[in-house]
Order: sequence, then C-alpha cells, then structure tokens
Amino acid sequence: MKVAIADSSGLVLSRLVKLLSEITGIRIVSEGLSLDTVFNQVEFNSPDIVVLDTWLFQCADFPLLRNLKERFPKVRVILLSDEFYSVSPQIFLDSGADFIFNKASGMEKFLNTIEDLEHGGTSFSPQDFIFGDDR
Repeated sequence: MKVAIADSSGLVLSRLVKLLSEITGIRIVSEGLSLDTVFNQVEFNSPDIVVLDTWLFQCADFPLLRNLKERFPKVRVILLSDEFYSVSPQIFLDSGADFIFNKASGMEKFLNTIEDLEHGGTSFSPQDFIFGDDR
C-alpha cells in the first residue's frame, strides 16, 4: 500500500515515515512539509493513503481537501491533529477526510487503522477516531 505524508514539522514527518515504514506492505511514495508538496505528487504516485497534519490547513484550505477527494475518490485521507480546540474535527470530515486522529493520544489507533487498511479495509468508522483516545 502506497502512502503520501505531509506534516508541518520535519521532526514529526521523519518519525511518521519511520513508523509507517516499519509496517509490512507500506511504502512511502511522497513526503513533505506542505500540502502542495504532497498534493502535486498524488497524481504521479497514486497513493492509497494520504496522511496530513491539520496545521497545514490554517488558511482554511478545505477546498483543496475536497478537490483531492473529488479527483481521487479512492484515496483514503487521514488527518493528524494536535489542535482539537481551535477547529472542529467534523469540518475536516465534512471536507473529505476519512479519519482524524489526535497526535498526542491517538497514534496507536492511527497505526492500527493503517495496518487494518493494508489488510483489506477497516471495520472502524471515522467517528471512532475523531478524538483519538480522548473521549
């Protein structure tokens, strides 16, 4: 399964690449510190999953997320956030995200979901993970 990743922090990005690369069957096809970096690579690399940091959406660039899902409806979009108090997670889900996880408390569920998707799907709904383990 091919994964593209964008995170606003180079340190977090490198850690995500390392964690995901350890999962059998996962191949990182694109990584970057901006939405543009990854979105420009989606058509060329055809990832199955795109992992994005919600901090990259500070300009409320939700049309970009909607456009990604409209052009590539089979791509699973997973968002990681550490800012659940400033922007409602539901806005991201309504804009096309398939899942959203809390960076601080939801990483185990995030990795479990990636593994589950690698093995043919997921029995989870996006609402299972809106707040990671914080509920």
